[in-house]
Amino acid sequence: MKLLRRFRSIPVSYRVPVLVALLMVVISAAISERVLDRLSRTQESFLNGLAETYLDGLSSAVVPAVLRADVWEVFDALDRSSASYKSLAPIETVVTGPDGKVLAASDPNRIATYSELSADYRNRYGPDVVTIDKAKLTGFAHRDLVYQGQPIGTIHATFDVSHLFAERREILVTLLVTNGVLAALFALGGFLLVRQMIGPMRVLEDHMRAAAHGAAEPIPHRKIPAGDSEVAGLFRGYNALVHAERERANFAMQLAEEEKLSSLGRLASGMAHEINNPLGGLFNALDTLKTHGETPGVRDTSISLIERGLAGIPTWSRPRLRPIGQNVRSAR
Repeated sequence: MKLLRRFRSIPVSYRVPVLVALLMVVISAAISERVLDRLSRTQESFLNGLAETYLDGLSSAVVPAVLRADVWEVFDALDRSSASYKSLAPIETVVTGPDGKVLAASDPNRIATYSELSADYRNRYGPDVVTIDKAKLTGFAHRDLVYQGQPIGTIHATFDVSHLFAERREILVTLLVTNGVLAALFALGGFLLVRQMIGPMRVLEDHMRAAAHGAAEPIPHRKIPAGDSEVAGLFRGYNALVHAERERANFAMQLAEEEKLSSLGRLASGMAHEINNPLGGLFNALDTLKTHGETPGVRDTSISLIERGLAGIPTWSRPRLRPIGQNVRSAR
């Protein structure tokens, strides 16, 4: 899980080429395995055909000599067959009689005539025509010699198959180099392609991040891809969103300004109402004093009205006056 999370944290421009390279490696491994398997089958089939041809021709040549137990004729047949089948690369061929003893061998110095053949020769054969020993890079084959339904001997042959493995190694190296170059090219192509694909997305990402930290700016027209593509449509949609947001913000500012002016109007109207009502009463009291001030009852009533009117004026609108005594001292 940790490895998966770390892999997901890698930028897409690097993650996709890695995935492409890994995919190419998996595909190359599968193709290489199939190619090598098919090659090995083809090689073994070809080797089996050559071995059967070699044993058929050698059997026809040595059967009369084996029947007569003519060692020199058998040896001559072995010598001629080894020269005729150089493509098979025979290393050693041994012909035994019905009693299992050696009649002739291609290397008489190593395997003497009339000697007992070792058990290794009899136990090294498998179910196929040619049994391959990968450790020794050799192949083994044998053919029973039969005359009129009776076994008269056996041919034991050893072949050099190192060239088959050399060919396999050469093809494997070629496959590895070719697949490695293709994987690198595909990874580079994937990297460039993804970078080109996510380039417009980075432009959009930069504008969105800038919008998150300040005023949203529309994407310039020169950065919008030509044609009616998905990216161009996305950019145009983002620009439409920015313009709509700007219009909404302007409308909100207009509403706020209008609300502020309306609040000021209501405040001014309230202030005028709070001040005009007491002032009206004060002016009436003053007019009464001017006209009927000599009458004690009228004067007292008017002064009382003036006091109530002054008391009714809001405190925030009154001037800050000092007591009369303080005013007289200040004048002195």
